[in-house]
Amino acid sequence: MLTKLRHPPRLLTVSFRPSMPASSTVSRHWRPRTLLQLVLLGFVLVTAPLLYLIYETTHSLDTVASRMQQYSQEALSTTQRGQQLVSLSIELERTARQFQVVRADSLHTLFSQQLDRFRNLLELQHQQADIGGLYQELEQLLVPLPDLVSGQDTANELDTVLTQIDSKTEQLRDSVDKLVNQRLDELNHFNEDTRTHLLLSSTLLLALSLVLMIMSGLVITRPVRRLEKMITLLGEGKALPSNRIGGPAELANLGGKLHWLDQQLASLEQQKKQFLRHMSHELKTPLASLREGADLLGEGVLGELNTSQQEVVELMQYNSQQLQRLIEQLLDYNMLHQNLPMAVSACELPTLIKEVVTLHQLSVQQKQIHLQTQGDALNWPADRHKLQRCLDNLISNAINYGAREGQILVAWQTINNRLIIDVANTGQAIAAAERARIFEPFYQGQSQRLGPLKGSGIGLSVARDCIEAHGGSLTLHDLHGFDVCFRIELPESEHLAV
Repeated sequence: MLTKLRHPPRLLTVSFRPSMPASSTVSRHWRPRTLLQLVLLGFVLVTAPLLYLIYETTHSLDTVASRMQQYSQEALSTTQRGQQLVSLSIELERTARQFQVVRADSLHTLFSQQLDRFRNLLELQHQQADIGGLYQELEQLLVPLPDLVSGQDTANELDTVLTQIDSKTEQLRDSVDKLVNQRLDELNHFNEDTRTHLLLSSTLLLALSLVLMIMSGLVITRPVRRLEKMITLLGEGKALPSNRIGGPAELANLGGKLHWLDQQLASLEQQKKQFLRHMSHELKTPLASLREGADLLGEGVLGELNTSQQEVVELMQYNSQQLQRLIEQLLDYNMLHQNLPMAVSACELPTLIKEVVTLHQLSVQQKQIHLQTQGDALNWPADRHKLQRCLDNLISNAINYGAREGQILVAWQTINNRLIIDVANTGQAIAAAERARIFEPFYQGQSQRLGPLKGSGIGLSVARDCIEAHGGSLTLHDLHGFDVCFRIELPESEHLAV
């Protein structure tokens, strides 16, 4: 029969928390230990709502399809019975009228058979559709019909009853058609509710899958990002955080290896500093004897020297000075990494620069370089030793890498309470690919150093550390007329003096 539609099923609440016995401590605190377990668990959590969505969609579509098939069959059979009742009522009327005229037993038998079929169809229609009022009225009209057909002088009453039966049968057909349309409307509403339900379920379950996917990704990527940060800190030479890496065992073990590597690098750094310190001190003693012997020869204490011998002695003096400068750079590199306190005092800048230039006068003369200083008298609070070491390294760098018979400019000025010192030279420019690394310790670019001694690669690093200790900066700067220019910027450093 045509039944009323039920409401669509309510959205089920899906729980992914496994039920575990309270007595099992190990199971209650289980969590994925390895990266594979974590990936598999994340995959299960992400796909579980999607699998449930597929199941619910399939189930809903099956329900809709089965109901549509059922209602279509019931509507078809009910409509057909309505048409049959109308046709049968017409046949009843025709047979009854023929019997009234002819009075043949065959017509009476046919009328009885048609009346039985009409009653059976009416009963079946009453069972399949809600036609209670019309069913009772038709049953009442059918009760006297056999007597009216068989009786004499009942033609008028028979016509009245048959007309009423035809009318009620037509009403029955219209009522059934209306009922079928009502059931079809209910089926459409059911389909619409099911579609809305599936759309809401899809939205919620897809959102749940997205949230679970993001959470699973965060659980995996969080330790990876921490490892990336630790590797960056290692590359920058900074200390690693003491807390260990959580998450899967593989990533936790990798974090432990990074901490071990950090300890090994720190140990190697200490050994390197100790080696440089010992080597520098060990080299200074024979170097001092070598310089003293060269000076005695140059002063003629052991006898007069001819021109060739004097040139050899001057070469020994120059190279011994260069070697001493390299050793002092190594010592300065170690001292700057020991965070010793600043010794700030008022430095007369022109005098300080003149002293540094004088140390390189022999090299300037040998390469026939035109060295020019430019600036006004100026006193500036700074650590004299660090500022002198920085200028010494920059001027030495300009001489060694500058062009023969080139130009060197040392200029200073104050701009907005900041001391600006430019050390510029002509010669080979620094390649763009090397500009970001020239201040790294022990880095040597492709530019060829002019001279018999190869540089240590820490001169610019020491110079930068000396300036940064003042709170300033040492950078490459473009200066018209020169190929290379290093600019020192020192802030107003009254707080350093305090």
